[in-house]
Amino acid sequence: LKVKEAYGELYFPILKDLPFAQELSLNLAGRVSDYGGASSATGTVYAYNIQGIFAPIEDIRLRAAYATS
Repeated sequence: LKVKEAYGELYFPILKDLPFAQELSLNLAGRVSDYGGASSATGTVYAYNIQGIFAPIEDIRLRAAYATS
């Protein structure tokens, strides 16, 4: 069984150290896996993750995410 994989991640800091936005950021990640070979019926599999973080003040942080695996 031969497995080939690739992975990438991007981080976007949108706002930082403002009066009502201590942090606002977006994180994107993805992975592709190819389970090749004659004995494998799986084929190519994709997975990704999208995450946003908002911190209005230093002591409060809100995070929302959507992911597949």
